Amino acid sequence: MKLLLLSLFLLPLAAGQQPEPKPEPDYSDYSKRVAWDLHSLKRADQWNREMAALLEKKDTPEGLAELRLRFDGWAKAWGKVYPPMFRLQRSDRFILWLDRLKQVVSENLADFSYWSEMNFYADRTYAEFDEEFDGGFNPEPDAMVLAAAATGRTTPVNVASLKLGRLPRKVDWVAAGKVPAVRRQEELDCWAHAAAVVIESAWAIRNNKKASTTVKAARVSVQQLTGSQRVVAKHPAPPCLADCTGPAASCAGTRSMKYAFDISYQMGSVPERTYPYKDCAPQRCQRGLVSKVPSARRIRPPRAPGSRSIPASTNVTALIAAVARAPVAFAACASNEAFRDYAGGVLAAPKVCNCQLDHVMAIVGYNTKAPVPYWLVQNSRGPSWGAAGRIKIRMDGAGPGMCNMYLMPPEALL
Repeated sequence: MKLLLLSLFLLPLAAGQQPEPKPEPDYSDYSKRVAWDLHSLKRADQWNREMAALLEKKDTPEGLAELRLRFDGWAKAWGKVYPPMFRLQRSDRFILWLDRLKQVVSENLADFSYWSEMNFYADRTYAEFDEEFDGGFNPEPDAMVLAAAATGRTTPVNVASLKLGRLPRKVDWVAAGKVPAVRRQEELDCWAHAAAVVIESAWAIRNNKKASTTVKAARVSVQQLTGSQRVVAKHPAPPCLADCTGPAASCAGTRSMKYAFDISYQMGSVPERTYPYKDCAPQRCQRGLVSKVPSARRIRPPRAPGSRSIPASTNVTALIAAVARAPVAFAACASNEAFRDYAGGVLAAPKVCNCQLDHVMAIVGYNTKAPVPYWLVQNSRGPSWGAAGRIKIRMDGAGPGMCNMYLMPPEALL
């Protein structure tokens, strides 16, 4: 019997049949974040040095061919499709990708406290990225004036000078199971996503419950919170019509969240599956959908009216105390290369991350004991962005804060 099995195994080789070829090297693992796992930093460093050496050969036929091969692997890993009839588009995207690769490798080899990656947006211009995620944000005039004057005035927090008292030195509401799953926004409604995180988290903490672990199971509908938005000149797209937040909820950062908190308190938030996300679909408030959930079972913020503002620019301890109670919402400058390509570590890029406020997120934790103290932030660009959809931002002292995150007072519910 053993001889029969052996002969069957050897027969194809004897007939001149070649063994199956080895699979081609997988050049996509870095792009899919494998190389950026904390246990794989050595591998990531090796990748960066390999790419740096390859970039030095980009002007040679062999080097250019290898870079194109890497580009193909990256495109396949992220589901990018460039039809053959659009060769010019593919060529243009390759040039953008190559420029981004140079920047990413340069940043990573500089040994900053954070590192970058060639993510889904590596073949796009910053204008395209800004239009998709941050277009339509219209910060309050006072914050715009402060942002213009804030250049270079942010410094790391001096933890020893903080009067923390009995406040915990580290809080992670994600690890505690109190933060809902990371969502992926479309255009113009970052504030509604941040508000949904804050509302559900506050409910979970106050009632000693676990937050939803999937977007479909989310207890707070983003679409119900989404309101009409005044579109700024740089993004002349049709505005979203009001759902339930009302026409007053222009896209004005934390001010928009106040309206979201108010309507959630008055009406009660219903689950995502009852009132699904429609990508800014023009529709009026679907009160029929809301009425499907009995009023007693809807989630409401614990405060009336609305939220309370935290003067973080002058009192960082107050913000720490607020986050120690529950996640808070805040506005920041996020249209820059450091933020766009973030993959891990603690973001500390004051020269780059210092622009007009253009995005709203939620602070879901902090760590004052880390070598570089940081805020743990949940974004709304999907779980494939950053560190599983989140980012650590350096905790700065009084002033505008890293990425100008203190300029508009963050909003807390607990």
